[in-house]
Amino acid sequence: MIFPHLNPDGPLTLEPITAAEATLELLRYSKNLKHQPRFGLDLVPRLLTQVQCHVLHRNDDLAAAADLVLDWN
Repeated sequence: MIFPHLNPDGPLTLEPITAAEATLELLRYSKNLKHQPRFGLDLVPRLLTQVQCHVLHRNDDLAAAADLVLDWN
């Protein structure tokens, strides 16, 4: 699972993150937390049990970011 973070003037990096950090990333975007909090909180750990999680710090060079992700695996 890759979480893109845009920084137009920053470096292009792909960094591993912990399951706890990935949980926080996913919960930031969860629409269910307001309407069905228990569902969102139960689902996120299940989503993360068998995946590697990374943050893609990317700049404006989208092609280079795509190459980095494709070459990573």
